[in-house]
Amino acid sequence: YGPIFAPFTQQPLSTGAGLALTASMAGAFMAALNGTSFITSPIAGKVMQHFSPRTTVLIGALISLTGWSLLALNHQGVMLVGIWGVIIIAGLGFIFTGCYGLLVAASPSTQVGEATGIGYIAMTLAMAVGAQIIFSVLSNDPSIDPRTRVAYPSDAAWTIVMIGAAIGAAAIIPVLFCGAGAAAGRNRKAV
Repeated sequence: YGPIFAPFTQQPLSTGAGLALTASMAGAFMAALNGTSFITSPIAGKVMQHFSPRTTVLIGALISLTGWSLLALNHQGVMLVGIWGVIIIAGLGFIFTGCYGLLVAASPSTQVGEATGIGYIAMTLAMAVGAQIIFSVLSNDPSIDPRTRVAYPSDAAWTIVMIGAAIGAAAIIPVLFCGAGAAAGRNRKAV
């Protein structure tokens, strides 16, 4: 989310995409969006207690899929991008809460620290690879700012990246029902 929202919010409108926020305004915008997780993560914890970590991740994936899809369809204007961003962050709050719940439930009590640590490393690695993919896509379709002659990503490139993020959210869903996650669900009732 960060590698998409941070540059998108600062890109000049004269390029046909972006929101033209200053760096300070973009930071405030991102901080406000991130504040969503202070609300949604505790709710996700309650959902996880009542249902399961798997259900929590599923709900988060569906929420994020919705947010990314809406953002890909319409990313014109601070208000709409902010609304879609809140939806995306709400979904991520559920996903992260549920993923850590899955890790805890599937790990022996003596190895929860190792499991969550490895989970964090895997998440960080995935975000780094994702950021490189995002920037590769964005750099392949430039739009020249007519005022400064500086190249920025085109609106089409941004849309492709946003669709890619929606596909990533959707890809979580089948993963929940196959492989090690499904085996953990069969072995432990809490998962």
